[in-house]
Amino acid sequence: MTTTTMNNETAGTLRSSYDDIARRVTLGFDAAVDLAAGWRLAFTSLPQLTPVDTDSIELVERLASFHLVAMTEPAPSGAGASWEIGECEVSHRARHANDGPVSAYVVTADGSTIDVDVAPMTGPAALTPARPSVHDLEVAAAPDDRPTLLPYPTHVAITDDTATVATTARLVSFEDGADVAWSAVADLAERRGAPVLTDDGIAAVAARLDARLGAAAYRMLVDDGAVEVTAGDLDGFLHAFVTLAQWLPSGLPTAARVVDRPRYAWRGVHLDVARQWFEPDVVERLIDDAAWRKLSRVHLHLTDDEAWRLPVAAYPALSEIGGRRGHGLPIPPLLGSGAAPTGRAYTNDEIARWVERADRLGVVLVPEIDLPGHLHAALTAMPELRDPDDTSEAESVQYFEDNVLVPGIAATHRFVDHVVDADPALYPKSPSIQVGCDDVP
Repeated sequence: MTTTTMNNETAGTLRSSYDDIARRVTLGFDAAVDLAAGWRLAFTSLPQLTPVDTDSIELVERLASFHLVAMTEPAPSGAGASWEIGECEVSHRARHANDGPVSAYVVTADGSTIDVDVAPMTGPAALTPARPSVHDLEVAAAPDDRPTLLPYPTHVAITDDTATVATTARLVSFEDGADVAWSAVADLAERRGAPVLTDDGIAAVAARLDARLGAAAYRMLVDDGAVEVTAGDLDGFLHAFVTLAQWLPSGLPTAARVVDRPRYAWRGVHLDVARQWFEPDVVERLIDDAAWRKLSRVHLHLTDDEAWRLPVAAYPALSEIGGRRGHGLPIPPLLGSGAAPTGRAYTNDEIARWVERADRLGVVLVPEIDLPGHLHAALTAMPELRDPDDTSEAESVQYFEDNVLVPGIAATHRFVDHVVDADPALYPKSPSIQVGCDDVP
């Protein structure tokens, strides 16, 4: 493995421009430091770029979005020197500036690395998305006096909008687990910087159960500092208390009635933790954000070609090799990551904290493992899963070759058993596992 030494300085700037008619990207590099002879340039870009002038530019290495190029003649080395790398054929049409290079670094002759700044790709108006942005859509303005509740309940009637001093609330009576929901939302509100559900709050809250309201539904009556909550189940209590916690900072009105139920049972948010690394506390915060917005599912994309984040006790190499990428590692930088080692598999304890938090807040985690395709990271960590006689050279849409499990190998079946068993063991509250099953030649 190459030893990587990261420096605080940058080696220069990688620039790019796109010609939509020729479907080519032109690259240039402006050096900011003096580079000894023999240096090479590494970069990642979502499309694959293939140099046109192969007499002067050598494509040393390429894997999916990772590229390593060098000049066949000595490259400019002095600070302020420019290397016009030239035109590259692009694997698919660019549509926005991020379809060019997004991360880069110099590999020096001794194998160390220096970061490179990347300028956004320039080009014609074709880089602007053809379809309108959601930011261009007209949004109906809410009434000025509407409380800031998100999502807005099905029905809100404020019959007396006289402001009260009720900016906090306490639970004075409850039925069937309402206190558990109260505690969970109180902690959630405090983590968000709004400790409004307290033991000595101003508004007195009474909570009772009425299953006739239906799943996740609730009714809330506000009457001069007293709040009566009726919920169809535990999720209904959670949603009611979130509504209350959102409303309290601005002060409750003297009298109001709220009736609410979700339109869809599956209200989800998805986070791809495989292609990009997110710290465990980011996932915890996402669970909080989902609960605050009354979402019911957090879908976690745990494995893909670029990394493997699911710990499997039977296969430690999946975590040790498949979870990290960087210069000199078995998995190189991809999709905007740089030379420094990036990412890892999550630990059992970290996942257990996600499960506990989600369960308290009524959020279902949906763990996803991609099988039988999108397995470059796993196959790199466990080469015994490859067929040594495979000559198919099959390539996925993301430009990974032979990234699919081989059903004719006995080790494949053991691998699938261990992986599929590990998922529900780590996510015992999740009723289902998402399996990719896509992009398989």
